[in-house]
Amino acid sequence: MYLNEPTLNDIAKKQFRFKLNANAASFSTFVLLQVGAIILAILGNSHGFLYSSDDSTVSIVTLANDTNMVIAMIWAFVLGIMLTTRIKQSESFSFVSTRLSNHLSNFLFMLFASLIAGVSAALSSSAIKLFGYLVHGEMVVYSSSIVENPNNLLLQLITAISYILLLFLIGYLIGSLVQANKLFIAFFAVAWIFFTSMNDYWNGTEYALAIIQFFGSERSALLFILKISGTVLGLFTLSTLITNRLEVRNQ
Repeated sequence: MYLNEPTLNDIAKKQFRFKLNANAASFSTFVLLQVGAIILAILGNSHGFLYSSDDSTVSIVTLANDTNMVIAMIWAFVLGIMLTTRIKQSESFSFVSTRLSNHLSNFLFMLFASLIAGVSAALSSSAIKLFGYLVHGEMVVYSSSIVENPNNLLLQLITAISYILLLFLIGYLIGSLVQANKLFIAFFAVAWIFFTSMNDYWNGTEYALAIIQFFGSERSALLFILKISGTVLGLFTLSTLITNRLEVRNQ
């Protein structure tokens, strides 16, 4: 009997596969959002100026995948919150499982989704340049190729995946706190006003930018990964402790 007893690893894997199927619609939504962002990026931000030698007009079109990255991060944040809702929690316990296995499967799901979203957002620049050429016609494209600078692509992938995973865990922690006490909704609303308001006496955006620059201004790839890893681990640990205390309180 004991030989057939499922291990924590087996339970977490089963829950992970279940979550992939249960959240298939979320991935479909992500694909649609990315396609929409690519279309907007292809249109580009163009402006022209006169070239003095022969009075010809030169048009400069700026194509960037910034929108794809922002959409991927927002998608991760929202999905991270959704994973903590009671409906999702009830689905996870539809078969034999534990609170720890549920958290582990959620983390595996967020890590997998971050890989998919990060790679898609980072590589969307290639699709934008290709279709941008078809839309705008012959143009000179300034960008480093994968062959010339493969490290640049690797750095873009690591950065995209890291930021998306970070937003996943931030949403996961916020959702866990709200499930523990609905008053946190008001707290986060006040915090949003606190960090976005700006007047003669207060500039909340400076504090928000300081948090962003803690990661964004890091020049060392190793230190950046360590910062992201430490923050992700801390957020995941807090979420686990909060929901474990919630379970004890509800018993």
